[in-house]
Order: sequence, then C-alpha cells, then structure tokens
Amino acid sequence: MLGSYLFYIKSLSCLDNCEIGSHSYNHVRLNTISNEKIFFELSESKKIIEYMIGNKISGISYPHGSYNQY
Repeated sequence: MLGSYLFYIKSLSCLDNCEIGSHSYNHVRLNTISNEKIFFELSESKKIIEYMIGNKISGISYPHGSYNQY
C-alpha cells in the first residue's frame, strides 16, 4: 500500500503547482509539547519525506492547525 502512495507523492512533487511539505511525524498538537519534541516531530517527518521524494522540502502544515508564536 505504501508503494502506491509513494508513486503519487513522487508524481505530485514533480509538478510546478504542487508543494509537498511536512505535517509532523505523529500528528500531535505542536503547541502542547516541548521544543525538543517539536524538533523531533518536524525534523523526522522532513527527513522521511525528503528521502521518499528525493528532493528537499521547506513547507509545513501544522497538525490540527495548532501552533504558538515561539
């Protein structure tokens, strides 16, 4: 099943009008966890996605829309 998702994700990442970004590793509310856990959630997700698509990413969509100003 992951193989079919990987095909679509890679295909989308090649489009000029589509941006693939991070969404966290465990889909937790980032404004409820420590900075260390936030770093893990975002860096681990970014690392996996970049490996999957073979390109760097810079965007993020906050899980649950939750964030704080720090």
